[in-house]
Amino acid sequence: MRRLLASLPLLLVLAAVALAVALPLLLAYERGRAYGPGSSQRSDADGLRALYLLLEEGGERPRRLHRPAPEQPRALLVCARPQLAEGDGQLVEWVQQGGVLLLAEELPAAVPSPSPSPSASPSASPSPGSKRRRALPSFEFHEPAPLRHLLGLQLQRGSAPAALPPESRLSAALPGWPEEESARHYWLGRPKQAQVLLGSEQRPVLLEWRLGAGRVLALSDAAWLGNAGLPRGQRLALALALLREPGLPVWFDEYRHGLVEEPGLAYVLARYGLLPTAFALLALLALLAWHTTPAEAPAAPGGVERAPVRDSLVEARAGLYAQTLKGREALRLIEHDLHQGLVRALGGRPLSWDEAARRLEARRPALGQRLAALRREIEGERRGAPTPLPALLPLARRVAQFLQEVR
Repeated sequence: MRRLLASLPLLLVLAAVALAVALPLLLAYERGRAYGPGSSQRSDADGLRALYLLLEEGGERPRRLHRPAPEQPRALLVCARPQLAEGDGQLVEWVQQGGVLLLAEELPAAVPSPSPSPSASPSASPSPGSKRRRALPSFEFHEPAPLRHLLGLQLQRGSAPAALPPESRLSAALPGWPEEESARHYWLGRPKQAQVLLGSEQRPVLLEWRLGAGRVLALSDAAWLGNAGLPRGQRLALALALLREPGLPVWFDEYRHGLVEEPGLAYVLARYGLLPTAFALLALLALLAWHTTPAEAPAAPGGVERAPVRDSLVEARAGLYAQTLKGREALRLIEHDLHQGLVRALGGRPLSWDEAARRLEARRPALGQRLAALRREIEGERRGAPTPLPALLPLARRVAQFLQEVR
């Protein structure tokens, strides 16, 4: 207990560092300023984060899609104001296999063309001494082929009453639907088999039709699901009725807002909510390493002679050699060390005993005679009775000293 109390400050510091690193990584996937309109990560008026959080608090456990289509064959995908057209073919195939798509569309704001001034009109004659101005080119908004084109839909800008038709299947789920509800867009073109759930036959707002084994729900005004438009009237009740009625897992499309799934440990941990756990484990491992590291030996008091430092590994190996190495084997090692050391000293090229002896005799005659004496002593030990290992230590020392003189 005392040791735990002593390590408590270190544990608190490690926990603070882990939270300081984990929190920014978690928030990096929750910021809404960098996401496009219709993203469930966005917290302003154009985002769908309010709907996502409401489903999450209600126990629905929604998920965000970062690939062209969900992994589950049967699920409900909310795709609001898609910005990219990549992977739309895969999404349509997923719907045909049994998925449910809730598409909420909205036309971008039109860019007005600059009106030509009277002086820029071709029929107007320039005043004397002035240069004639060229007419400014008109700019039009061009967008890639959106998902609605693949589904056979055409969106039209214009106010459309969003009344609840008596034959709509939503009549029972929305008994208090306001009659004055209206949308900013309506569907001008639609598939023949589509049924009108909101609006009129001339200006439908919400459509539904079968597509293969799946279904498509098309809402002509994505602002109804946005953070700002969701609390108005009965729009929240409509959204919950559309999302909860199928009883399928709910996904929010982020792939068509530019959020592509990226591999990596930090992404996987953040996706499954394991970042705090991972940093807590790292802190626990650091604390465990700190606890298991042996403490340094206390310094010897002044005036006290320290014991000589010994290498336990060297002593252990020496003891093993003394118990297992025989005299003849030690003699063979001494002879091998003498030969190899002499070859390295004479240039490193492979040399026989006789050639090495001749070269050493030519360079340093005194050492040549000592080499001959060492070889005779080794040969005598080999021919004689087996010599115990301790008795060979003086010979090994003389060989080592001779090799130092040769170098």
